[in-house]
Amino acid sequence: MLTCLLCGSLVAAEAAAQPVTFTNGNLKADIANGILTLSDGKAVVRSPSEGHWSIATEWKDNHPQAWSHGKIDAVEKTLDGFVLRGNVTLSNGAICECRDSCEW
Repeated sequence: MLTCLLCGSLVAAEAAAQPVTFTNGNLKADIANGILTLSDGKAVVRSPSEGHWSIATEWKDNHPQAWSHGKIDAVEKTLDGFVLRGNVTLSNGAICECRDSCEW
């Protein structure tokens, strides 16, 4: 999972339902179908197909269990990067709002 520090102001918001691409030099970020793909021309990093965020709500045999996943619902472009937003709905119905920020 991508987690970066963001220092910038929001300049636009776009729905993640439509594919979104950001580039900075040889770095490229594609967001489509709730999944983030980052590439630098040599390597590719992608969110898991289950979702960009994962939360476990149980612990058994020294391992997390009962995973819930959430995909990217919205993308906000900033002056120097972007912010990804989405929700993870847990098995008890609770909704966890998630956000990842990336600065170029």
